[in-house]
Amino acid sequence: MKKSKPRRWTANPLAMFGALDRVTLVKDAGSDNVKMRIVAHDALDMLRQGKATRGHLQMVIEAINMAETLAARYNIGRDWLPEILEAQACVRALAERSVKINKYVLKGTELNALNLLMQIHDSQLDACSIYTLDQAVAYIRMRIGANQVLVLPTPEVSA
Repeated sequence: MKKSKPRRWTANPLAMFGALDRVTLVKDAGSDNVKMRIVAHDALDMLRQGKATRGHLQMVIEAINMAETLAARYNIGRDWLPEILEAQACVRALAERSVKINKYVLKGTELNALNLLMQIHDSQLDACSIYTLDQAVAYIRMRIGANQVLVLPTPEVSA
């Protein structure tokens, strides 16, 4: 006869599935949530100061793609979609303008659009569950493969 083992018990049964937690909001996720926001805001701050690298711009692009996906597909902040698309156009213009010189310098209107975008993105994360965020990441990855989201162009190499 087999010895019986007690079942694993958690207060939130969905929590044992990690990122598939349908109940917990991102804002309640603790240090990971704080770390994610600090990195995104730091990237915007480096852009603001004119010290941004390609990695900083990539982080801002990821925030834009997430904001667009949460608004358009998951109806989280859908009324802000025009402002999100405006920020996307600003970053696209910045990336195209900066490809040759490999320096990222914002214009005033672009900075205003990106500041608003980051506020929208933070509000969306406050209203989003971890499960929805995980679904949105998978959806964005699928759209990157289909070339349907904003991606950073590769820099030109001078010969």
